[in-house]
Amino acid sequence: MTDSVSRLFSKLSSKEDHSAHASYVLTLRPSPNIPDLTLIQPPGYPPEAPPLCSVISSKKKKNVEIFRGTPDPSRVFGDARFHSFSSSIQMTLRGQPIKMKMSSMSSSFNFECHPMGKLKWAASQMSGSESLALHDHSGNKLARLKSAKSSGTGEKQLEILVPCDDFFIDLVLLSGMVAMTLTKTNEDSVMEVVQQLAGGGC
Repeated sequence: MTDSVSRLFSKLSSKEDHSAHASYVLTLRPSPNIPDLTLIQPPGYPPEAPPLCSVISSKKKKNVEIFRGTPDPSRVFGDARFHSFSSSIQMTLRGQPIKMKMSSMSSSFNFECHPMGKLKWAASQMSGSESLALHDHSGNKLARLKSAKSSGTGEKQLEILVPCDDFFIDLVLLSGMVAMTLTKTNEDSVMEVVQQLAGGGC
């Protein structure tokens, strides 16, 4: 990360708790018709409005793909591939390869991308609806994913807490969807084991 970008993040991020002053907000809506499809829209958009972006996150195929607008192979601008028996996730954003490392011990997802440097998605330590937060190498909070207030529909809200450009928005979207998908996969796996143990008796 360049010194100027680092100073900007340090000044504007969560050490001063800018969570009430998000620079950019998006709503993530599960598609009512297509499994594994998430529609990304500005807050307040009607569900039937065309999405800014869409994401297919397949736990079975072990991948994530993100598109401009509706899903179309010609509009893919980012993807990620992960494996059941590896902690490494290979992301590609606008042709740039980015490797993410998952830590099962801390429930965090670490990656590095020029010029932002080292970044980490981690489960939030705060109570409430926030589920994942993105931090820089100094611990400043740059973005967060949380449940939308409106819903029992599974909607999420993505808030970017620092001034950003289009590339950083795309990076947050792709890496956040990967972190959210793998977190949900791990939770489902744990629940399956618990249910099997509970059903097995003594």
